[in-house]
Amino acid sequence: MRNVHGEGLVQRTAGYFSLDNNVLFAIVAVLAVVPLWIPEFLPLVDIPQHAAQVASLQELLSGSSFHDRDLEINWFTPYLGGYLLLFLVSTVLPIVLATKLVLSLAIIALPVVSGKLLRAVGGDERLKWLAIPAGYSFAVYWGFFVYLVAVPVALWLVYLTVAYERNPTVKRSVGIAAFSIVLFFCHVIALGFGALISLTYLFAKNFRNPVRFMKCALPYATPLPLIAIWMTGIIDTEASVREAPLVWGTLREKLVVLFTQFSGLDGKAFVTSLAVVTLIGLLPVLAGYRISSKPERWMPMLVGLLVYLLFPSYLQNTAFLFHRLAVFLVPLWLIMWDPPQRIRPIFFFACLGTLGLWFSVNAHRFVVFAQESTAFSRVLRQAEPGKRMAGMMVCNASTHFANPVYLHFAAWYQAESRGISDISFAITHPSLIRYRDMKAPRIGERIAWRPLAFAWNRDGGASYDYFIACARADVSSHIFKDHVGAVELVAHERPWWLYRKRAETPAPAASIAGVQPPGP
Repeated sequence: MRNVHGEGLVQRTAGYFSLDNNVLFAIVAVLAVVPLWIPEFLPLVDIPQHAAQVASLQELLSGSSFHDRDLEINWFTPYLGGYLLLFLVSTVLPIVLATKLVLSLAIIALPVVSGKLLRAVGGDERLKWLAIPAGYSFAVYWGFFVYLVAVPVALWLVYLTVAYERNPTVKRSVGIAAFSIVLFFCHVIALGFGALISLTYLFAKNFRNPVRFMKCALPYATPLPLIAIWMTGIIDTEASVREAPLVWGTLREKLVVLFTQFSGLDGKAFVTSLAVVTLIGLLPVLAGYRISSKPERWMPMLVGLLVYLLFPSYLQNTAFLFHRLAVFLVPLWLIMWDPPQRIRPIFFFACLGTLGLWFSVNAHRFVVFAQESTAFSRVLRQAEPGKRMAGMMVCNASTHFANPVYLHFAAWYQAESRGISDISFAITHPSLIRYRDMKAPRIGERIAWRPLAFAWNRDGGASYDYFIACARADVSSHIFKDHVGAVELVAHERPWWLYRKRAETPAPAASIAGVQPPGP
């Protein structure tokens, strides 16, 4: 006799442990962002600045005279969408938790929207599993918060384009136009790339009917007047934008970024990166997938890769440009493939095993960072709220991360303690919160990277109430030089040193010029 109950159990078990199970996919996607919740403060370079922007927005809207004296709101910015979303969440959660939640949702949204796009174009939705590591993009590790929120929105524009192309009604045309404007206020680069891929898809479907293509393409031009107005204003008012050089970046740099993007790591775990890249790049081939013969399936990847390779690295005082585009190439890669009639079970286990390895390595890095950065939390809390603080990160790196993760850590004071800190994104042209007086002496980008070059009078030392330094030894004499007597040590733990400006500034101490500071 056949064991019907046994066969049913096997079938149910096989159905659960398969790439078709959306519940299991959701569990794994949520687990992927667990590392973000391990440390109190994230090791993602620019994230503290974005949290500080939203915290200052809260203060300005509440009528804080302390903030209003120095800061103002710049509503006409393509960074608005991400900041408003974080602002809304921060009305019910503390700013640090709100930042983690929005960032987690943005990372999870990449594989989710990738799955929607795969289904819409006729690809294999199960390949969305391979987009999970890619949620940790170059932009994540550098903390490009606003851009990260915009990435799934831009992918959703491509998803909407697929349905729009099938039935380009007036209602859908208006919807595409309106959505494009919303995407402009999320991030102009995400808008540009999302619109380009959408137009590529439309062209691939209508290259034999150019008139229909042009009609379908018209709604995507709607944001162009907004872009022109914004760009003209920036170029006219920002000398740093007008005078900024153009840097293309090397082919080697672009290939390295692409390698780490596909692996969802930042270059500190080469073996794991290689395993994940192999999974995403080769496993579809080994599992019997074939590149689709339909041009609308492979042309977006071709055009996207070409733009990525030709896009500059630095332009108009904005760095890491081509690096940001790499995150889009993962879903574009996945939609190229047509599935075989049957996928061997080994594909699922290889996928889940590689994701498990990737998660373990990533979680370990965040655990170590959490242990390493607890001293910062205790030292920072020794500063009174509602003051001005300057960051002096002589040591700005961490062992398990490739980027200068401590570079903007002083901005957590502005985010949590209703104060103002420098260096601040309030000096950059696209920011929501900007300084009223851009020429006032303060800690700028140069001193942020080279704090030992700080000069008390030139860099506005007297305007700060606190200075927080990261260094392996007390370097106060090398930072403050002949004004070392103007500050006093308030707290010190491990590499963190908190100095407070004395109530009465004593006469300058003897110059110590010529003394070499200790190495970072």
